[in-house]
Amino acid sequence: MKIYLIHKVRGASSDSIKFASKYVSRLEKAGHKVHFPIRDVEQDDDSVAICKKHRIAMYLCDEVHVIWDESSTGSHFDLGMAYMLSFIQGEMFGRELPIKIVQMGKIKTKNKSYTDFLSKIGKRIPDGER
Repeated sequence: MKIYLIHKVRGASSDSIKFASKYVSRLEKAGHKVHFPIRDVEQDDDSVAICKKHRIAMYLCDEVHVIWDESSTGSHFDLGMAYMLSFIQGEMFGRELPIKIVQMGKIKTKNKSYTDFLSKIGKRIPDGER
């Protein structure tokens, strides 16, 4: 299975990168191919080149997994791409792109937010599978 991982890149803490790296390693050891943005796309490219590379990788994936950090504007962009791609795949092929939540902070249920949105459209991955 090909998996695209949404996670914070710019300004990510070492703990966050370590968590994501361990998760990716576990998936790859299980035989999955993972697009890990911080590893797989040169971050010194201009923003259009970076977004094009991520767009292609997401288009080719079977699932999107999310390590959510609401402060990551890139993650907001990627979540929008995943949501649109899910719709297109559902309309064209009858199978929406699964969006799975690996980890996220507090869920805001009373205010409109991307965190609240993700909690409604995503499926949580159980603790034992992270």
